[in-house]
Amino acid sequence: MKNIILFTIIILQTTISYSQGNELIVNDDSQFGFNRPRIVLLDNNVPFVLWGKSAGSPIVYGAKLTGSSFSAPVQITPSNMSPRVGSVDGPNIVSNKDSIYVVWGNQDANNHHVFLSRSFDGGNTFGSPIQTDSVIAGENIEYPGISISNDGTLGIYFIKSDASWNNSSQSLITSYDRGGTFSKDSTVNTFAAGQPCECCQGSMEMQDSNWVFYYRNNVSNIRNTYTLVSTDSGENFDGVYEMDDLDWFIQSCPSSGPEGHINGDISFTAWMSRATGNGRVLFSSVNML
Repeated sequence: MKNIILFTIIILQTTISYSQGNELIVNDDSQFGFNRPRIVLLDNNVPFVLWGKSAGSPIVYGAKLTGSSFSAPVQITPSNMSPRVGSVDGPNIVSNKDSIYVVWGNQDANNHHVFLSRSFDGGNTFGSPIQTDSVIAGENIEYPGISISNDGTLGIYFIKSDASWNNSSQSLITSYDRGGTFSKDSTVNTFAAGQPCECCQGSMEMQDSNWVFYYRNNVSNIRNTYTLVSTDSGENFDGVYEMDDLDWFIQSCPSSGPEGHINGDISFTAWMSRATGNGRVLFSSVNML
């Protein structure tokens, strides 16, 4: 994972020159953990790296490149919370200029919600956690993610299921004021058959009024990748596209969801399938909007 972070910095960080093999250490202290690093770029292509400590009391940290080294870790989640920090389900991050938004799912059964923490000073400080959802007691939420539109609109999404972890749906919360207030969660996959794969992270891209959601579906344990398209800022994801027809039948959970990006009217998607035995990584680009 360290090599992936380094590669991203080399390609996108134009203000500092690196050569292959010259590593920058973000964190090498076990007290801060090393799990599930993520990266965003701030103004002037300055990278900010997010990661978490999963053992014992889980905590989410971040650090920003300052000069030729990374800052000391900044604690993002309070010590009295229990963010989920795993290799598959963990904190996610987006940025807009020098504003940073981090979401995570809290594991505490008495406070089981999706929370948001914001920084408006380039990651030097983060505000107190904000509960984003209004999920009632007994409902379960997991695999939260966050997207941001070019106009600053936030989309926070997660899988919601009942008290028995059944009847799952892909839910979406919207904030038009940078995380000050939130809509009630709505269902993204209304127009698609089946339900979301119960432990597969989705992803979403937002561009003006065109929002595209990528996820692995589950129709009687056939778990193909789908793309859902909304042209009305998330009101209706009524464009339903099944990205592969391999019909991967698996009764356990793949723990692998797709990721996609949009550029103009074109949607690009990458995902994994083992329907053919050994498995494949697949890619598709489609004009959908």
